[in-house]
Amino acid sequence: MAHVFALVSLSFPKLAQRFGNAGSGETLSPSGAPSRSPTRPETEFRRTRTFPKRCANFRNERREFWAQEEEKSWPPPEPSVTLGGMPIYGDFIDRLFLHEELLARLTPREPVSTELLLRVRAAEDAALSGGRTIGHAGNFALVRGGLFYALDALDEAHAFFQNAPGDLGSYWHGMLHRREGDFDNARYWFRRAGTLPSFGALHRAAAEFSADMAKQSNWDPYLLTGECEQARHGAEEGVAALVRLQRVEFDGVFDYTWRQSGLG
Repeated sequence: MAHVFALVSLSFPKLAQRFGNAGSGETLSPSGAPSRSPTRPETEFRRTRTFPKRCANFRNERREFWAQEEEKSWPPPEPSVTLGGMPIYGDFIDRLFLHEELLARLTPREPVSTELLLRVRAAEDAALSGGRTIGHAGNFALVRGGLFYALDALDEAHAFFQNAPGDLGSYWHGMLHRREGDFDNARYWFRRAGTLPSFGALHRAAAEFSADMAKQSNWDPYLLTGECEQARHGAEEGVAALVRLQRVEFDGVFDYTWRQSGLG
């Protein structure tokens, strides 16, 4: 074989140079100068070495991007204030209640925010309770239902209210049917609920800006239901005040539900 190669090298020197350099990974450029090209094992090694690094960089960039987007849409934590004037909820609910679009419509047709809706769906009970232990699971389920209610996700809220036992569940049920525009059904559930212990605080808060509610001896869900029904049929001059009453009602009932959940 060596004799054959020697004969070829004498007759065709450039061809011999090309074959002789093949084992070292060198090839001839068009000018005749040898140029180094990576062999297949080297190429595969570089791919396996750099590809995971590129994937890791992509994942990190994507994680940073969504973290920045979350900060844009999720306000910084601040204490929520209820009728008692004290912050009492966990970080998740405090952040949620900072969104001004909550409960801005009397009879909503769709949720105010798909993003917030997904957050509430995905949140564990521990996140909603702020890490507290839950003593009354039935009432705490109404807390989650109340969050769906605040987001105008009435169908999902209804799933929590329709089978909830007791006066508190009945009152939430009445609130929901009023916002659905089912006013007679709302009155039925308010009759079943009766007077809640939180009515006194609701009445005091509402009387500060509502002359009609101030004339009542206590919080009157039938008055609010009747005025919402009139607004539904065209009486729009008092809608802003009704939206405020709706928010006062929610704050008070949610606060009462929270305290009745046995959180410790």
